[in-house]
Amino acid sequence: MGSGVAEVLCDRDVDEVRIGDINTVNAETLVKSLSRKGCETRAFRVDALSLDSLREASVGVDAVVNTVGPFYRFGFRVASSLVELGLNFIDICDDYDATEKELGLDEKASKRNIRAIVGLGWTPEVSNLLASMGARELGGASAVDIDWVGSAADSKGLAVVMHLFYAMTGKVPMFIEGERVLVEAGTGEVEVELPRPFGRIRLFYTGHPEPLTMPRYLSAVKRVTVRGGLVPQWQNFLARLLVRLTGGSLRNMERLAKLIHKVGGVFRIGGLRMSALTSSPPFRIEFLVVNISFSGLFCLVICWALLLRLCSLEFLRRL
Repeated sequence: MGSGVAEVLCDRDVDEVRIGDINTVNAETLVKSLSRKGCETRAFRVDALSLDSLREASVGVDAVVNTVGPFYRFGFRVASSLVELGLNFIDICDDYDATEKELGLDEKASKRNIRAIVGLGWTPEVSNLLASMGARELGGASAVDIDWVGSAADSKGLAVVMHLFYAMTGKVPMFIEGERVLVEAGTGEVEVELPRPFGRIRLFYTGHPEPLTMPRYLSAVKRVTVRGGLVPQWQNFLARLLVRLTGGSLRNMERLAKLIHKVGGVFRIGGLRMSALTSSPPFRIEFLVVNISFSGLFCLVICWALLLRLCSLEFLRRL
């Protein structure tokens, strides 16, 4: 996500883009790539949890874009540091509890004349803007139901795996009948019809910020829910099973996420690379849909073998 933001900024009229990463090799590699395109860039080693490190790298900048995830771990801590340093910032926070904590910085940020936009990503952000636009065009809205679908074939990075498990763990907030309520993640199953190549797919409650933020600004809304799911659909069953194996422990969940990330190639089999659909001819898309069932069966065998392996891990023995 950070690399993508840097590339977009380099296509705009920006004097300089600074790349901060605790892994300097990664930062310098990106800088070299962007420099070849004529972008003025510099690499910094940045520990996002160190106030001094953030201060050193941000001297003279107009704004900071924070894409360090998972945000339940880093979102509020980084945002708080940026406010402390008096820096304007944007982030792509997609975890409900971190978002609420960040919004709690509003008074402190306002006193220091800091402009900050949190959750400026896919969902939230695109989802919020679409809901707001729809409410305006319809003359108001009583309910906003957000349905998302993710594909393991497009998954990159460890943070998104951690975020997924976090969103599917424990009780998560929804806004139902005009009140904030907590529901069990993975429940509330609905079946929705989505455009090709998905068709009908089952979705479940997942923890996200929109039920906390949208009621603040859409005064007439009485319901805001977020449901999501994965394709191939057998991954929904597997993900919920793995969440149960962690026993709700954040530490166990993160260890499991790291393991899943390492063998991520297995889970991409049978997935749909949505980023390529605009250039894919229809017959190829249909072929992918047909193939899901066959590759899904193969993947289930692999995943059950993985579960047997998981059962021997120390962190699962302690559950």
